[in-house]
Amino acid sequence: MAYLFITAGLDDALTVIDVTNPAAPTFYSGIRGAGAVPWLGGANGIVVQGGLAYICASNEPALTIINIRNPAVPVFVGSIQGGGAPPWLAGARSLKVANNLAYIAAQNDQSFTIIDVTNPAAPFFVGNLQGAGGPNFLSQIKDVDIVGNLAYVVSRLDNSLTIINITNPALPTLVGSIQGAGAAPWLGNANDLQIVGNLAYIAAPADDALTIIDVSNPAAPFYVGGIRGPGAPNFLDGAMSLQIVGNLAFVAAAQDNALTIINITNPALPVFVSTIQRNPAAGLWLLTAYSVHVENNLAYVTALNDDALVIIDVINPAVPVFVGFISGSGGPNWLDSPGFQSPFSAVLPTVTTLPATGVT
Repeated sequence: MAYLFITAGLDDALTVIDVTNPAAPTFYSGIRGAGAVPWLGGANGIVVQGGLAYICASNEPALTIINIRNPAVPVFVGSIQGGGAPPWLAGARSLKVANNLAYIAAQNDQSFTIIDVTNPAAPFFVGNLQGAGGPNFLSQIKDVDIVGNLAYVVSRLDNSLTIINITNPALPTLVGSIQGAGAAPWLGNANDLQIVGNLAYIAAPADDALTIIDVSNPAAPFYVGGIRGPGAPNFLDGAMSLQIVGNLAFVAAAQDNALTIINITNPALPVFVSTIQRNPAAGLWLLTAYSVHVENNLAYVTALNDDALVIIDVINPAVPVFVGFISGSGGPNWLDSPGFQSPFSAVLPTVTTLPATGVT
């Protein structure tokens, strides 16, 4: 069996979709509720790791942890809430989890926040770095990636990539930053990123761009290349999120209502490969495509305003092919705004194949 764990912001829910048959995904289970246990108000970013789902709940604001070892019955484990002071989680939007620490982008606190999750029933605040404009450039921080002792974050209102040393999680420190919109480095409203080797790949919706930054010297990141433009020929209008797989970038382009595929073999000169756009008659419910996850030659795309998950075969990236979809706000599918309603947010779905024991 294979399951997709999706946060649904306006349903205040973690929703589990059975994608064993990608042509006919079905609702499997879920857990919902805001303002009290299970603390899922405005459920947003999600990481699935070790049988647990770590969820940013923007409206609480909270980091909430759910046991999903038995995906048929998700169970609340623990949570930490609060903004404007420690634990600095206002507008908690996305996260990564590594070495028993959750690294969180809390956009309303302009804060990169670190929470200890060694005991998932009792997470606690460890440290943070915050501040809009220089020197930290964390105004409306949107996404985070972790590589070794460095955190890489993008911030919408500072149009920036900021690199942070996390060797001492109680006292994260600035290493370097690069900013700019409307011209190179094309980081307008930077929203999502992935680090691969010495390169940062960034979705910048205000610049309709996939932007590539060299981070080999984290104290002095520099622009390498990019590709941008709404509609034909590049179909990157409102590029919201991305995933890098080999020499390809898969981009959810919200305003083009599209999944767009880019060849990044030469990072100085990325090249358009193909796109597949909203076509309800064909099951392509991609209105405001917001997030993408690629696994086993399938792209799973969430569409904010169609309340939908769409599955696309990308084994031939030049000709992506519709496979299946599921949609619907409220019951029975609980997919209302898969990704929080803020126009610059995205759900981060994770496909997890569970063994017969039900343990991830």
